[in-house]
Amino acid sequence: YDNWDRIDADAELVDVDTKIGINSETTAASLYNDKKKSNPHQNIGISIKSNRILDNANSQIDKIKREANGNFVIKNFNKSIELYTTAINMLSADDKSSINVVLHNNRGNCHIKLRNYKIGIKDFDFVLDIDKNNIKALYRRGICYSGIEQYHTAFEDLKKAYELSTQEKEREMIKAEIDKAISSMNTLILSQRSKMEKFNYTDEEQFHKVNIIDIP
Repeated sequence: YDNWDRIDADAELVDVDTKIGINSETTAASLYNDKKKSNPHQNIGISIKSNRILDNANSQIDKIKREANGNFVIKNFNKSIELYTTAINMLSADDKSSINVVLHNNRGNCHIKLRNYKIGIKDFDFVLDIDKNNIKALYRRGICYSGIEQYHTAFEDLKKAYELSTQEKEREMIKAEIDKAISSMNTLILSQRSKMEKFNYTDEEQFHKVNIIDIP
């Protein structure tokens, strides 16, 4: 799991300035004729402006993400969560881009570090709604479910992540979490069996005082 604490090495966003009409004889004044009709150059200019606005927004989000990543490295997880949230809020609620997947995956990982397992699950749910086979989200959500003692659900997530993974080191890490989930599940079952063996069925009052947890 320590290996997956490392920050996502996703591709850097590149701001490319498109230059139109370098060798063109068209001037700014000629963009409008006497009747103020639009022409192809005018429309191209509007498109370029729109693309640059989008590029600037993406660059700003990427800058915030990098700052959040840096805080994660020094274990300032609360600050990382704050920054990831700021970047997420700059996107639309239904944005399904790769950057939104990365932001939610990283923020969820911060919640794991702080043992905010239930909150972390929500981030990984978001990722898996977009990409149901996201191995990292399945693995981390499995850890969250183990953290709240929902071992059967944790096992299902981890098992799927293991089956999807093709990298040996990755599979080893997932297998280790599967073993932990199974061990914890068995411990819980034995604990509940021990409680059940102590029941005194002839004492109806004592029977009603015992809280029996159903084991899946």
